[in-house]
Amino acid sequence: MAKKRGVKKRGNTKKTSVKSRSKKPVKRSKKQKIILDIGKGGFVFGIILAIVVGILLGTTNVKIGLGVGITYSIIFILGLIVGLLNITVDEINEFLIAAITFLVAAGVNVFVIKMTLPLFGGVIEQIFIAIGVFVAPAATIVAFKAMYELAKKK
Repeated sequence: MAKKRGVKKRGNTKKTSVKSRSKKPVKRSKKQKIILDIGKGGFVFGIILAIVVGILLGTTNVKIGLGVGITYSIIFILGLIVGLLNITVDEINEFLIAAITFLVAAGVNVFVIKMTLPLFGGVIEQIFIAIGVFVAPAATIVAFKAMYELAKKK
């Protein structure tokens, strides 16, 4: 009888999804739940505000002035709040990958859209810029969190 050669099975070979490997839900205090709700609300409000501002700036001939500057400042501050309150240590990698992908792809997408759809290109450009103003400070805060966690491990 010939001896079988092959790969030995090690442990559980069943493939698991990301969700099934994740930790069980953490019990949060009332204060933590309120902070999480503020962060979620800030994210939704920031994205909606960025889209509205992008549409308004793309469809009108508003020059950059005090009102637009204040609006972008509000979007920027909401991005900081989201970065501080919403993104946990477990979500750092996913958020940074998504943020970097959006910020890089938005520039290319705007260029292509402006070339192919000149009527809508200005609107989409302004929407992407406003969302970028929201995402960039959140990504900066989360990057600092990641650096802190890396430094803390060593």
